[in-house]
Amino acid sequence: PFVVLTQPVKIKIMYGETVLPAGMKLQVVSSDAATVQVVYMGETQTIPIGVTRFEAGATDQQNATVSPIAPTNPPPPSPARSSGQQPTVSLAWGWDSRMQGGDITMRELESLLSPHCTPAVDLGGYGINVYNGVRYLMDCDQAASVLGVRANIPSRVKLATPGFPRDTMYYVGYDGNFEGHFNRLYLVTDVANKVVSIQLVDEHPKGRSTGAPAGNWNTYNFINTRLRASSLVRVADESKREGDVIRIETRMYGFEKLGRKNSATRNWKIQNC
Repeated sequence: PFVVLTQPVKIKIMYGETVLPAGMKLQVVSSDAATVQVVYMGETQTIPIGVTRFEAGATDQQNATVSPIAPTNPPPPSPARSSGQQPTVSLAWGWDSRMQGGDITMRELESLLSPHCTPAVDLGGYGINVYNGVRYLMDCDQAASVLGVRANIPSRVKLATPGFPRDTMYYVGYDGNFEGHFNRLYLVTDVANKVVSIQLVDEHPKGRSTGAPAGNWNTYNFINTRLRASSLVRVADESKREGDVIRIETRMYGFEKLGRKNSATRNWKIQNC
């Protein structure tokens, strides 16, 4: 049997708390006069029976999902939901399992985000304006249309950056001229092809700077998982919150040896939303 939530319910999970939205269908394990035990993300959760509505369900349906869960090669976006039910992030099974390696990138991502938020699972946020009219959980093709970009051969690449949900995020890259100097734009999506983040890259910035940049980070590109690989390279990362969006900007500097002195040349700039 299954139950459908008639109102949002807050539950505790491995990494904190999350809110299950009204309308979600959950498989029932057991029930009594006051509570129902249901399956959510492979774990048994106890919720008040008063916020549920029982209904019969096929025995071969999968356990609780936030929205349709896709395999490694995701299907097209799911059809529009009924009115009053907002879309949420679509996560693949095992999304919260730890990736092998990547400790440096994980620590740096945590350091950049920790001043602005705390660790927790939050599947909401639908409709937040991420960048120039592209809204959180907007369909990727619609977002590309809003930005006026297109790829000759659009292809989705799996995102395998430590700190991001495992086997859940993908990105599509577009070449162009953005904000006058960025030459590459990435739309980052969940398994249902809905936008969750945007990255802008300036691979050939103009100008020259002198002196070492503040800080000495390692990761200069979180979407493509790029780390500095030379002692002649310096990386400066910073983050700031703009409303509901956290913006991360990284700069990579290369140093040219000139006798006993070094002159620094900026050669990469990346901005994440």
